[in-house]
Amino acid sequence: MPRRATACPPAYREHLVALARAGCKPKALASAFEPCGQTIRYRAFLADPDRREHPGTLTTAALAKASRLRRANARPKVARGIQGRAAAGFAREAGTIPPDASCS
Repeated sequence: MPRRATACPPAYREHLVALARAGCKPKALASAFEPCGQTIRYRAFLADPDRREHPGTLTTAALAKASRLRRANARPKVARGIQGRAAAGFAREAGTIPPDASCS
């Protein structure tokens, strides 16, 4: 059974990420420190989502804006649904539409 790698302390990880961002090659860091080069590259990638270089990855600001717009777009839909049901109820009370007609 392969030996499971021990978890690195967060300060150690941050130090490796800072060194990688400063320009040190992950392969050189891997020879000096314990994690392999791919692990160092991956941790540097995950450390700051706004610095990701992969196409299609949204920044934190873009995700917040999309969430805000989604919430703002949902409010009018809910209001239209409530207004439609209220109008149908008032029309039934007034007797202008039959009671068995469905309103959606």
